[in-house]
Amino acid sequence: MRRCLFCYVMLAVLSLTACSKASDIPVRQQYWEKEMAAGLKDGASRAELEAFFGARGQALRCYSSYENAYKRGTGNDRCSMTDMSSRGGFDNLPTYLIIIFTMKDGRSISREISSTTAPDIDLNNM
Repeated sequence: MRRCLFCYVMLAVLSLTACSKASDIPVRQQYWEKEMAAGLKDGASRAELEAFFGARGQALRCYSSYENAYKRGTGNDRCSMTDMSSRGGFDNLPTYLIIIFTMKDGRSISREISSTTAPDIDLNNM
């Protein structure tokens, strides 16, 4: 019985491994960190972020926080860029690198780099 259980576990592990993609997300993260260190200053404006990413073939998406949209400017807006050239995850659930900027008064006050399974989409072009 133990031998059979071991075979089932190994089969499951091998099948999951076969479906996974080689991830280049760590490499893309290093690329973007280097690019941003060289080409973006702290406190970059939305226009500067759009120009920076646009020059590199990427789109910046910006959106208002709930607080800004409905509570008269008490929160911070966000802008994000999903690197659609990055790849990770599984065939049926790909993962992409995403950079999220927190904005205040039209300027970037922080950024975080993460990964997402749901890429940014432009709802205006659907």
